[in-house]
Amino acid sequence: MPAFRSEHTPDETWRLVSFIRRIPALDASDEHQRHGGDHHDGNRVETIEMDGTSFVPNERRIHVRETITWINKDPFPHNVTSVAGGFTSGDLEPDQKWQFRAAKTGRFPYVCKLHPGMSGTLIVEP
Repeated sequence: MPAFRSEHTPDETWRLVSFIRRIPALDASDEHQRHGGDHHDGNRVETIEMDGTSFVPNERRIHVRETITWINKDPFPHNVTSVAGGFTSGDLEPDQKWQFRAAKTGRFPYVCKLHPGMSGTLIVEP
């Protein structure tokens, strides 16, 4: 197998590893979840995955009083920490979820403190 180390960053390599590990369990609903929220009992359910040492998607818009769920799909821990200090998940083990209900509007950048290259933005609209 040819070496691709010089052509890909470590984050890109981990994203590929994470994707390959998930292939056997993928189905059509995974594609739908990756590109938007589902509706359940009239409430919008938004999800951000921690996958391949990235937040997917890395920017998400929700409305005040909506709940957003982060789920760790990587085989190692991550966390969700607001840059401004508004929220923090604590460390999430693989397949663990954390939810946050938005109380005010604004733009909220966040990071994984365990993996500084991981960042995202939650945009809360009225």
